[in-house]
Amino acid sequence: MKRAWFATIGALVTAGAFARADDAPAASAPQFGGSMWQIAAYLTGLVVLIVGGMWLMRSGLPSMQRSKGERKLNISETRGLGARQFLVVAEYENRKMLIGVCPGRIDYLCTLSGAEPEFPELAPEKPE
Repeated sequence: MKRAWFATIGALVTAGAFARADDAPAASAPQFGGSMWQIAAYLTGLVVLIVGGMWLMRSGLPSMQRSKGERKLNISETRGLGARQFLVVAEYENRKMLIGVCPGRIDYLCTLSGAEPEFPELAPEKPE
């Protein structure tokens, strides 16, 4: 029974192969006209998407941009103390604050005055 099925399928396949060989033109060149334009359109669209994505990443989304007015909070100076520890002078509305920053922690240390510090004059030492 199995042999009969295989023989029938084999006969159909070979008959179809001979019929196609007779119907096909002798010298048919592949036609790429339509498919080449389609591929070019897809590639152009891909390039446009990549360039648009890069522009959005660089400039940010227009709806999420903040106003470019004067900011109230500024970082005036930063000093590294080593081992991921920093001293930061932050300025908010003409007030300066000294802040200590280390991993997992931010501490307010003191308020700084805007003027230069004045050190008291020391009297010269008397020789003994």
